[in-house]
Amino acid sequence: MPPFALTCEGLTDPLGIDMRRPRLSWRYEESFQTAYQIQAGGWDSGRVASAQSIHVPYGGPEPTSRQRVSWRVRIWTEGKDPSEWSEEAWWEMGLLEESDWIASWIEPDREEDPQERHPVPFFRHEFALDGEVVSARLYYHRTRRIPGTSERASGGRRCTNPRLHQLPSPIAGPELRCDGGTTPGQKCLGRHRW
Repeated sequence: MPPFALTCEGLTDPLGIDMRRPRLSWRYEESFQTAYQIQAGGWDSGRVASAQSIHVPYGGPEPTSRQRVSWRVRIWTEGKDPSEWSEEAWWEMGLLEESDWIASWIEPDREEDPQERHPVPFFRHEFALDGEVVSARLYYHRTRRIPGTSERASGGRRCTNPRLHQLPSPIAGPELRCDGGTTPGQKCLGRHRW
């Protein structure tokens, strides 16, 4: 049986990876893995004698911002031929260079006193789409510790943020993905600041 449950940095087909050498993991049902072979984005590890199947560093050419890298793995077990190749998985790089960030900071329209309680600000931006969206990414940067959340696009279409954990500050947030299904017209994106 081929390896399955492929992950990159513990996530399935993740967006916004900011590690230049992300770690790859997989599961298998054989008794004991003795070697593996990874093929990723034109790089081939060749046969590597190792039982490691968790957090194996990617060893290919350093990916660039926004690059999607497809990968697969096969394993060897004691005294056996290699398994079949796993199903293909992928990861997509986030914005890695400071020059990739071309947006402006947005902030609440009020001064905040950290000693006082305030309602949670809601950031929103309205815009018009001239045609149907095939694929879009929204990258954001935050300066405080906040958990990732789900976002709701105009018209009720839910776009999900694949990471749901706390990250150190400041941090480039995992991107928001909307693939297809968004029709032309006036739209609005919004996010609560926690």
